[in-house]
Amino acid sequence: MAIKEKLESDLAIPPGSTLCEELRARRMTQAELAEKMERPIQTIKDICQGRKAITSDIALDLEQTLGIKASTWTNLEAIYRSALARQRRRQADSQERVA
Repeated sequence: MAIKEKLESDLAIPPGSTLCEELRARRMTQAELAEKMERPIQTIKDICQGRKAITSDIALDLEQTLGIKASTWTNLEAIYRSALARQRRRQADSQERVA
């Protein structure tokens, strides 16, 4: 009988880093994106720095502005949040073992 193991990474990559890469590839500034999305520049900066989540509304704006499906952005956000939760749980588990 074969044993299947599912590996889950706890490497948390904020979806904002993907957004910043996309902006660089398009030679678009955060300010230009904010203007096209009619959002405050601080929102875009916070997303790029991982301080703000990509909500469904923001994902729809990104889809309209960049042509990348909203589901891509929301999936990246969900994967990121899951990785953060996994990190917190593993940290809590390791602290319990030490105590």
